[in-house]
Amino acid sequence: MAIENPALQMLGIKKLKLPSRNWLIFWTVVAAVGGGIVYDKRQQSVLRAQYMEKAKHFGEQPFLPNQLPRKLRIYVAPPPNDFLSEGLKYLRRFCKPILNSAAIDFDIYTAERQGDIRHAVSEEIRQIRRNRLQASAKEEPEPKVEPVDPEATKPLKELFRPADILGIFQCTQQQPLSYEDAGLSPEDAGGIITIGRGAFKEYINGVHEGLLGPLEKPEKKEEPKDSEEQNDEKKPEPVARPYIDPADYPAAPLAPELDFNNLRDENGVPYFFTQPILALQNYNVAGFTKQPERIYRFYNKRYQLIEYNERLWGLITKNSRPFTPQDMKLLESEENDWPRRFVKESREKGSEWTRDFVADPRVLQLLRVYEKNENSTE
Repeated sequence: MAIENPALQMLGIKKLKLPSRNWLIFWTVVAAVGGGIVYDKRQQSVLRAQYMEKAKHFGEQPFLPNQLPRKLRIYVAPPPNDFLSEGLKYLRRFCKPILNSAAIDFDIYTAERQGDIRHAVSEEIRQIRRNRLQASAKEEPEPKVEPVDPEATKPLKELFRPADILGIFQCTQQQPLSYEDAGLSPEDAGGIITIGRGAFKEYINGVHEGLLGPLEKPEKKEEPKDSEEQNDEKKPEPVARPYIDPADYPAAPLAPELDFNNLRDENGVPYFFTQPILALQNYNVAGFTKQPERIYRFYNKRYQLIEYNERLWGLITKNSRPFTPQDMKLLESEENDWPRRFVKESREKGSEWTRDFVADPRVLQLLRVYEKNENSTE
């Protein structure tokens, strides 16, 4: 269809016609794809700004120089058959902005392999138990008086400190560090975030292993290694096996070294395993048959941001409840997104991501979970 107009002809445009059918199809598809991406990202920016503004007043509270704010622990594991960056992107895009706006500090614990988070959590709890055991059995030795050699030379750092000669330290009195979480009940102190069903499982398994397992690694018969394995120095060390089997949970004592009426460290902060847990879903999808679902989630990430921030708002406002056996099924729907081949191979190998998820009631009594506020959407 051509349009002839004298005014256009005066400008040198003899005919104005529509593009061909193929070009119309091409530009329509480009506009639809690009428009969907731009709209979703624009909505994410608007929603993120709203949640940050909502949490802003928490970050405006004054702090003294010697005060340390509330601190969280964030455990991130890579999705099945994927890279760790896929899990970290949810932390960067959906968690960090609102946590920074609320002035909440956090430490990030990542893992490249299955079992790393479980081993790290259990080993930290075992170390707490060892320290308590040593403190109870330690006797104060008599101080030894060493002879002083007047001609001996001492390092400069032993003669004086920078604080002894800098004027600012002479004018001000140094104060000990004060922790915001110190003195608070476990449900109000700190917090734990796990991103992904796998990280959640490993954290719970690690707490059970640390509290119910032995302090030292059980002795097992070492299997003979092949000469090829001995010569392969580049092969990484395997993940440490659990110190206790889930079937042995009922018969194991619950951390006899700990005083369960005072589960706090030397700074008065409740131990991390008594702090509430927030389990966040990893929306990564893999597999050829699940590509339609992956495309849908790609164009609707704004709803993922809403889900994350509504749950984070429960963490920021310290809205928690006791852990129940039903909470062991948190994020269970995420397992439907795992590749079938991965699930099959993991079950054959006895992976802790796919084996039976067992809990001990004594340990569950120490745990809590964050939940959404009823008015979080207001």
